[in-house]
Amino acid sequence: MPRTTSLAMTPPPFLPAEQEEAWSRLEYVVRQGWRCGLVVGPAETGKTVLLEAVAKSRTTLQVCRLDVAGWTRDDFAEQAAAALGDSVNGPWATLEDWFLGAAVTEQRSLWIIDHLDQSADDLVLSWRRLMKLAEATRSPATFVGAVRDIAEVADLCDLIDLTCELPAWSATTTAAYL
Repeated sequence: MPRTTSLAMTPPPFLPAEQEEAWSRLEYVVRQGWRCGLVVGPAETGKTVLLEAVAKSRTTLQVCRLDVAGWTRDDFAEQAAAALGDSVNGPWATLEDWFLGAAVTEQRSLWIIDHLDQSADDLVLSWRRLMKLAEATRSPATFVGAVRDIAEVADLCDLIDLTCELPAWSATTTAAYL
């Protein structure tokens, strides 16, 4: 079962000046309950750090964090359903049931999908299906993902409400972090 935490979001302990705007945008997407936010940036720019901070923050949201590096399409549905509990009727049916329950109880959820561009299969259609399932069940869900290149998720652009682009860390920023 996803974790329930409080709504106060606190930034990571170390947030380089270059990342402050991205953090503010990501926080806004979550607080407003928008459908989808995307963090884009080269490797080692702090995408996962931001997503981890959101996942660990105190929110009143159900948080389901999926690190999809190496996953196949089948893994996506199975692992997402497993994060919610038993998958008796198959993964997509389990996800639908969960979203229906969240809609009835008005339980907001936050789905964090990291390393989408490092999966074994193209998972864009699986992510789209998950988002559309939440929409069809009227479940109040927000999805936040991370990729290195926006082109990796071109087929999702119509569903993304806000994109945060992270610049590469400078040598000074990296030295300060270390």
